[in-house]
Amino acid sequence: MFCINCGAKVPDHAKFCGNCGAKVPVPDSQNKNAPEDDEPGALISYKEELLELCQQYNQFDDFLDHHFYIYCYPKIPREKVENALTSYAAGSGIQPEAVLILCDDTFFGRADKGFLITENQLISEAGCFPLKDIQEVVKPSFFQDCRILPQNVVISDMPSNEEIDFFCEFFNALLRKKRQSGY
Repeated sequence: MFCINCGAKVPDHAKFCGNCGAKVPVPDSQNKNAPEDDEPGALISYKEELLELCQQYNQFDDFLDHHFYIYCYPKIPREKVENALTSYAAGSGIQPEAVLILCDDTFFGRADKGFLITENQLISEAGCFPLKDIQEVVKPSFFQDCRILPQNVVISDMPSNEEIDFFCEFFNALLRKKRQSGY
């Protein structure tokens, strides 16, 4: 499990984050009074929008010679998902079928570095971040790695290319659209 405030890993039964001190919400399965969508700690579903992004990305993908980094549902190799879930996403409780987007940031394609996106969160080595709290994914450049704002957390150290640029453009449009709709 990860802290929703700072993204640090916390033990499953912790009541407070050992890194920032924020209260750790009780999982919905244990909490009959789950937070409303506008309360801190609420996870808002982006599934419909993400599936649309995946469809657009997979159409774009047909024009690429081969994948470098980004894989979208339903074209994510199972082995890559399993490697991500046993490395940087270990302890997140995410099931393989919940992964909608996976970024494999490894040279040999092991997918034990990078990030994954579910219907309501982005998980990377830097932690777990609710999608509703991400304003933008900054594409990599010569001087900086791929990171998320406002947290200013590096989520990947991949080089910029057409594939990453396309992903960042569409993902940021999705975030803006969701914010403008008031979630």
